[in-house]
Amino acid sequence: MIIRMSGGLGNQMFQYAFARTLQEERGGEINIDLNFYNSGGGRDFELEKYPVQYAAGRDYAGYNKLRKYVQRLPVISALLGIHKEKREFLVDTNVYKYRYKYYTGYWQNLRYFRDKKEMLRKELTYSEEITPVQSQIADKMAKEESVALHVRRGDYRTEKYISVYYQLEEEYYRNALKYIEERSEGKEIKIYFFSDDIEWCRHTFGDIRCAEFIDEQVSNSQHMDMLLMRKCKYIVMANSTFSWWAAWLSDRTDSVIITPANWFYNKKRNDNLLNAIIEPGWVVLN
Repeated sequence: MIIRMSGGLGNQMFQYAFARTLQEERGGEINIDLNFYNSGGGRDFELEKYPVQYAAGRDYAGYNKLRKYVQRLPVISALLGIHKEKREFLVDTNVYKYRYKYYTGYWQNLRYFRDKKEMLRKELTYSEEITPVQSQIADKMAKEESVALHVRRGDYRTEKYISVYYQLEEEYYRNALKYIEERSEGKEIKIYFFSDDIEWCRHTFGDIRCAEFIDEQVSNSQHMDMLLMRKCKYIVMANSTFSWWAAWLSDRTDSVIITPANWFYNKKRNDNLLNAIIEPGWVVLN
C-alpha cells in the first residue's frame, strides 16, 4: 500500500498508525508518498527519526497528480485504487472492504489503531542519540509527580488558523494545575512547560514556584520534547495532535491525561474530534 504523508509530526504519526495497522492485518509493505514535503508545504518529514516500518525512496508524483483529479469521481478513483478519506474524524469503513493502492487523509480516529498501542509505542519512540543531561532529566521526570504542560501558540496565532483552532489561554492551564493539585494528595509536584513560545510561558506562569521551562538548553527538537513529555505522570495537552501523541503514548502506567474541551471553534467539528480521539479515562476541562 502507499500512504500519502502530509502535515507535521502529529499528523504523520496518525497516518503511519493507520497504515501500520492495515499492514498488520493484510501483509505487504508500507510505501510512503513524500511529495507534500517536496512542494514547499512548510513542514518536514519527521518519521525517519523513529524505528518505523516503511519502504521509502520511490517517486509517487503520478499518484499524487491523479489524486487531485479523481478524488471527486469515486468510480474512477476506485478503479485506479486511489482512496481519499471520506470525512474528518469519522471511521471510513471502505478501507476495510477494499484493498486500495493509495490512501490519502489524516485518519484521526482511535478505532483505526487502538488495539495496536503497544506496537506503536515501540515504533513511535524517538530513536536517535540523546545527551547525558537529557537522559538524566528523563529519568527524573519518570520518578516524580511530574507534570508536562504543553502550550501551542506559534502557527495557531497566525491569520490562517486563529479563527479555526480554539485559542487556549492562561485560564485553561491554571484550571488544569488546580485539578492536579487537588488530587496529588499533598505530594510535591514538579511542572515542566513545553512550548513553541516558551518566553510567553515564562512571562505568564513565572509565579509558579515548582515550574521549569524546557528551552533549547534542555531540548533541541520537538522529538525530544515528546520523549520527555511521555515520562511525566500528568500531561496537560494543548489542542494539538503533537501533545495528543505524547499523551496516548505515555510511558507511565499511572498517567493522568488532561485535554481541553475546545479544540476548534466549530462545534460539530469539535464534537467529532472529541468522540474520535479522546480516551474515556482522560479528564476534559474548559
